[in-house]
Amino acid sequence: MNGVCSILPTSQRLDELSDRDYPVFSSNSLDECKSFVSYFYSKFFRFLAWVVICKQSFINNDWGWRYIPDPGPFDHLFTDEELYRKYNLSESDISLIERVIR
Repeated sequence: MNGVCSILPTSQRLDELSDRDYPVFSSNSLDECKSFVSYFYSKFFRFLAWVVICKQSFINNDWGWRYIPDPGPFDHLFTDEELYRKYNLSESDISLIERVIR
């Protein structure tokens, strides 16, 4: 299945995923994985991914991911409000994201 983000137990190796894509993110830290998932499910991230998918019909490669900004360390749970501030989005940008991604 394409586009699946997997959080693997530390005992499972990536080469054991014979019938699945490699995970987009992996870590031995459950907290880092939870932080990544919070970023991945933010409206900010989903909007940017939607734009890439609409234009290219794929995201799961290096070319597609280059349009998604690196939020920095995955050391906390991300919120849309934090990401909007971090990337200095205008009210019209935020309004567009909020209308498109529900």
